[in-house]
Amino acid sequence: MSAPYYQSVPSGVDIFVSHSHADAEFAQDFAAQLESEEIAENGAARKIRVFLDRWDIKPGENFPLRLIEALSKARCVACLLSPEFLTSDWATFEYVTVLAEDPLNRRGKLVGLRLRDLSRDQKTTLSLRAPFHVNNWLDFRRS
Repeated sequence: MSAPYYQSVPSGVDIFVSHSHADAEFAQDFAAQLESEEIAENGAARKIRVFLDRWDIKPGENFPLRLIEALSKARCVACLLSPEFLTSDWATFEYVTVLAEDPLNRRGKLVGLRLRDLSRDQKTTLSLRAPFHVNNWLDFRRS
C-alpha cells in the first residue's frame, strides 16, 4: 500500500507562504527569494524550504487536506497582509487553522508581512484585526 499523498509534504517546511490571489505574484517572487537563501542548522548550511500552494499542490489533490498538513509541519506561516488577504476565504482558513492549535500565537508561528494598505482596486484600506493587530508584523510596504 502506498503512502497517502499528504505525507509527501516535507517534515521540515520552514515557511508556509499564506497569501490572497491578488498577491500571488509577490508571493511567488518572495518564496523564490527565500528558497535561494541558506540557513544554518546543526552546524551546516542548507536551503530554506518553502511551501507555496501553486508549487506544492498538484491538480486533483485534496486542497484543504494538503493545506492542513503543510500548515501543521511548517515552522512558521508568513501571512502576506493586504486588504485582499483579510477578505480571502483561503487565507482566513490558513491562519485560523494555525490559531486553532495556538489561539494566542504564543509560539510565534504566525508572522505578518504588511504588503499594502490599499486594495488593488483602491476601494478598501487595510484594517488589521486579530491576531495581526496585536502581534508584531514586518513592514514590506513600498514608500
